[in-house]
Amino acid sequence: MKPNHNKSKFVTFFLKSVDAVLIILIFVCTTGYARSGDIFSLDIFGLIELSAWHFFLFFVLIILLNRVFISMSMYNFKQLGGWNNQICQVTMASSVGVVIVISTANLIGMTGIIRPFPVLFWLATLVFFIVYRIVIFAVLYWLSSQKRNIRNIVMVGINPRSISLSKRLENSELGYNIIGYVDNKSGIEMNGQKLAKSVLYDLSEIEGLISTHPVDTVLLALPIRSCYDKIAEMIKLCVIQGVETRIVTDLFDTPYHLYQETDLDSGTFYISYDVDLHTEFQYSMERVFDLVISIIAILVLSPVFFLIALIILFSDGWPMFFDQDRIGLNKRTFKMLKFRTMVRNADQQQSLLEDQNEADGPAFKITNDPRITQVGKFLRKTSLDEIPQFLNVFMGSMSIVGPRPLPIRDFKLFYQNEHRRRFSKKPGITGLWQVGGRNEQDFEEWMRLDLEYVDNWSLILNLKIIIKTIFVVLSRKGAY
Repeated sequence: MKPNHNKSKFVTFFLKSVDAVLIILIFVCTTGYARSGDIFSLDIFGLIELSAWHFFLFFVLIILLNRVFISMSMYNFKQLGGWNNQICQVTMASSVGVVIVISTANLIGMTGIIRPFPVLFWLATLVFFIVYRIVIFAVLYWLSSQKRNIRNIVMVGINPRSISLSKRLENSELGYNIIGYVDNKSGIEMNGQKLAKSVLYDLSEIEGLISTHPVDTVLLALPIRSCYDKIAEMIKLCVIQGVETRIVTDLFDTPYHLYQETDLDSGTFYISYDVDLHTEFQYSMERVFDLVISIIAILVLSPVFFLIALIILFSDGWPMFFDQDRIGLNKRTFKMLKFRTMVRNADQQQSLLEDQNEADGPAFKITNDPRITQVGKFLRKTSLDEIPQFLNVFMGSMSIVGPRPLPIRDFKLFYQNEHRRRFSKKPGITGLWQVGGRNEQDFEEWMRLDLEYVDNWSLILNLKIIIKTIFVVLSRKGAY
């Protein structure tokens, strides 16, 4: 499960949770209305002898309902079709779900159900499900039209099937962007067909393309027999860097039912290679955790936030904040926020200080950096300059825990593909590197810790890192 699926997976988890709660609320309200004419009546529960067995069966009911909705594509945001198709799917799934709910309710002995209930329950379920899902899909379509949540794809292999697939991905609201086609330039034969985009790369350029560009998925549509070695090489290269790789299986003349459909589109089957084995639930819980912690931090630290901003303003003038392009998830750039701790033209002065760089590898560090202001020294020692990054976490460009986001200058100096796998996880405010000594460690140890976290992260590990971070901040270990 790739972390760049985070937002769609979080929405899916949210919808599943809302579906379960909504079914329960509608069931209670319509049952009460059918008996007493009061839509908010809870008397029904006083007339039904509910045991632990009943609650268990009702829990099983919600699970079954969830499976029905999944099988009827209620949580598929990457399918072709317009609003009519979406409404028809919701209608069918809701109707089947209502039949299951009513049948199960009768089986578990809810004798308080009377004749008007089934029709009321079906109508209420249909109206509520259609309305709130139209709102959700409207928001998703709007985000897609604003070019947000777009997944970048590299298509390897130019042939009639890959061209047809790329046009289907580009000319729909699936949220995909073909950033380039890769093939043997001298041997490409288009046969009169046009590409959705004309950005062409040679097979020899694939390593540089995925190493320096924000690529989410590499689609392999090369002929297997003649390009076996090249395909194996590209899969290995993508795995090393943590980039998802998919082979288009309809290159083979074999039945579709032998393959498992993935979520790119509704008409093509793939074999997927992905080094990330974390589940949808884990990523959803991580996003919930990030939202809760960031909201609490923003509210609790808001007085400190404004106080620091005023101190910087009165001591060194405008601006109070420092925003810089950093490399985030899958090598995408984003604006990382910090309180300004250096002079205004610090970026321009860095090139003049390169000969004083004390860090090994691509990193940059000077023990007594002359660009740091007096207030900035205190903010860095106490890590208070990091507080605005909770806004980045809230907006989704960062997590509470993850690899440290790197400046573009450092990213361009990376010399090992293995190190680039750190960009397959969303960057964080803190991480294994920060709690392990930060600037006291060399570059290779830093990368080792980042990759260890990427491969083994969990919510429990995140909690341990956060607890350790508190002690590290209080002891000011590794700060400068």
